[in-house]
This record gives sequence, structure tokens and C-alpha cells, in this order.
Amino acid sequence: MLRLSDVYWAAEEEDILIEPTLDLGIIIILPLVVGDSAYPLKTWLLQVIKDNGALNQDQRKFNKELAKAQIVSEHAFGLVKGRWRALLKRLNEDHWRIPNTIKACCVLHNICIIRGDEFEGDADYNSDDDDDDDNGVPSQAANGVLFIFFL
Repeated sequence: MLRLSDVYWAAEEEDILIEPTLDLGIIIILPLVVGDSAYPLKTWLLQVIKDNGALNQDQRKFNKELAKAQIVSEHAFGLVKGRWRALLKRLNEDHWRIPNTIKACCVLHNICIIRGDEFEGDADYNSDDDDDDDNGVPSQAANGVLFIFFL
């Protein structure tokens, strides 16, 4: 599905994910998308290192840190679905309208974040499933995630 999206082709053509950058002196880091092992490895898309039982300590640490970033993303989507409860179930509308409904929820979510209206309700995820030991940091970080998409 990713290869069928506008995001994929925009990233491949370097029309997106070009700023902000992080200059480490010897290399400049561009923004990256975090995916799981189902996604292709791209210069703009990070995925976990497949574990065939022979990962070294650095590779295991990389996978753990990447999993934390994935949790932030999952929690952010959970917050959107929690705030806009219509997204929790099958949308009963024409299929061609569904992307616009989702985008509208994301735009409204962004407006709420920008205006400081934090969502305090139950989100659509189970915090007991977290495999992190950061005392809820991924959940807290998700509160500030803005959704960027193509219209």
C-alpha cells in the first residue's frame, strides 16, 4: 500500500522530508519515517533490523529505540481516534469520502494541539502493551504530534 501512496513517491522524489535537518558535523540527518519490517528499507524510511537470533548489542539497542519511536506514532493515532470517536469504527459513508474524513479529523486534531486543547479522554490503545521503561514518555510525546499529509 505504501508504494501506492503520494507520500511514497514524494519521498522518493525528495519533494518531502528535506527539512528540518540535524547537522552532526560529519553528516546532515534529514527527517525520517519510522516503519516496521513490512516496509521497504529506504534512505528516508527506517525499519527494525530483522532478528534472526544473531543481533549484537548495538543492533538490539537500535531496534529498541526505533520501537519507542513507533510507540509515539501509535499513541498519536490513538489520541486522534480517541478524540474523534467516529474513527474507532467503520465509517458509514461513500468510500471516496473516507480519506477526507480522516484528514479533517487530523486537521482538527492539529488545531487542538496548536491551541493547547489537550485530549484527556481514553485513547484507542492499551498502555499496558508498552514495552518501554520510560515511565510513559512515548505517551507524553504523542500529545504534541502534528499530522502532516497531502491534500
